Amino acid sequence: MKKRMIFFFLGLVCLMGRVEIVVGQEVAAHPKVSSKTEGAPVVVYGEIVSFGPIEELSVKAYLDYYYDAFVGTGIVNEPLALEKGNIYLGQVPANTRSFTWVSPPVVDPIFVSFFQPGRTLMDNYFMSPGDTAYVKINMPSLTLNFGGPAGKKLFAQSYLKAYKGNQILDHPLSLITDREQVYADEFQLKNFENANAVPHRESRIFSPGTEPIGEVVKIEESKLRGLLEELSRFEEVFSASEFKAMEVAATAERDLRILAKIELALQFNTETDPSGIRGHALSYFNSRYGALPDYGVEESILGVVPAYIDLIVQWSRTSAKAESGEAIKSLYSLPPSIARDKAIAGRLIRFFNSIASAEEEIQRASMHVESERVLRDLDAFVTNRKAGGAVMDFEFVDEKGSLVTWKDFEGKVVVLDFWISGCSACLGFYKNTLSHIQEEFADNPDVEVVTVSVDKNRNTWLKSLSTGKYTSSDAVNLHTDGYGGRHPFLIKNAISGYPFILILDAQGRVFRSGKISYDPEDMKKLIMEAVNNKSLTLK
Repeated sequence: MKKRMIFFFLGLVCLMGRVEIVVGQEVAAHPKVSSKTEGAPVVVYGEIVSFGPIEELSVKAYLDYYYDAFVGTGIVNEPLALEKGNIYLGQVPANTRSFTWVSPPVVDPIFVSFFQPGRTLMDNYFMSPGDTAYVKINMPSLTLNFGGPAGKKLFAQSYLKAYKGNQILDHPLSLITDREQVYADEFQLKNFENANAVPHRESRIFSPGTEPIGEVVKIEESKLRGLLEELSRFEEVFSASEFKAMEVAATAERDLRILAKIELALQFNTETDPSGIRGHALSYFNSRYGALPDYGVEESILGVVPAYIDLIVQWSRTSAKAESGEAIKSLYSLPPSIARDKAIAGRLIRFFNSIASAEEEIQRASMHVESERVLRDLDAFVTNRKAGGAVMDFEFVDEKGSLVTWKDFEGKVVVLDFWISGCSACLGFYKNTLSHIQEEFADNPDVEVVTVSVDKNRNTWLKSLSTGKYTSSDAVNLHTDGYGGRHPFLIKNAISGYPFILILDAQGRVFRSGKISYDPEDMKKLIMEAVNNKSLTLK
């Protein structure tokens, strides 16, 4: 392939904050696309460096973001072929592997991630049709190098992600709650004390009789000014529409956080707090957010900004709380747009298990959603939830940190129990139901009982395991590896309340999802039904 020399400003953002400049890399030219093909591919040339054995490397790319997660149209999720050698000097150091990834032709920006078992190395960076970039992943120093025509764009995103992370630690954590409740609840008090233990950070509690929203707004406005100032340094890196999307994202994130605080403040009862938090929050919401902000930006840009999709859902929730209405009806009341359609779909997917008559609600939503792509994704979600639906993103880690996938249980019926430490319902479920199921099927070669902890902290999970109150050694005990409730498997299966039971058949398809009787005898019968139902077909 013909190569051309590109001199560029190559940024490196270390997970610990180090920055390095490199120039003069050679990057292969962008592959030609047939004139008959709509759109253009995204191309990433890269290499991964490690002192030890290099594990597999995979790529995920999404076209669409729905509320709270990338659960929309996935264009690729596959392992990459790693080859020995340095991508641009032709050397063959033993500790380096190179790769090339070319996406299918796309007409809209996509979100690209590179990951290994148990860890994400580059998380949801947006790239536009026709972009070509070079990425170097240096495992010993935990750094990323970016180069090529779109290298500055990736560097800018890395820098801004790190800047926003620093902003979080530079500002106090605001809690809108009853101070007495915090001090009376051991769990809340411990969280409050831990937050104050972080150097140079503090937590503030706003209780009834105070007016916290104005203070929250001051903090968020300060953060936004700083972020926009940093963003302006990279204006020439992006196209006009890309830069506008970055500005929208920063502003929407500010409004998202403010609205979340307003929603919390609106939980106070006007009878017990007649002139305090709730009244102030309600007044602020009506004056500033009575209508959903659109920032004077065209719909085509708003529809591809993840933060704006989240903002729409948060606005609908806060609006419903302010007006004692329903969030979904607030969404339906908005003018049709691709952003609104994604917000509607995302909310229904995310909270599927907690919505009464959820499938009926999705049918109702299809009367409002106009985007064919969003409708297809909603239909696929409902289909996968039915008996016989395919299961995706079954990737968790065990106590040794090793990756476990559905392939490890192929040919067996898998009973999945999702739980979280401190959950009294999870404790009761294990004691009264799951312990009996584990004991019953411990020696059955056709059944595997698997528990998955949704604790974000690995040590919290291991400590809970050691108590024997949530599960036992008769089960395969796994962890979401720090993703918590945002793990792709949980998002795509609308798992948000615990305990949650999901039964997979021997072919890895959904046999039963949620709404399962906790009576151990009923569950035993259901599991045996799955074992005996070898010929289950999609309904």
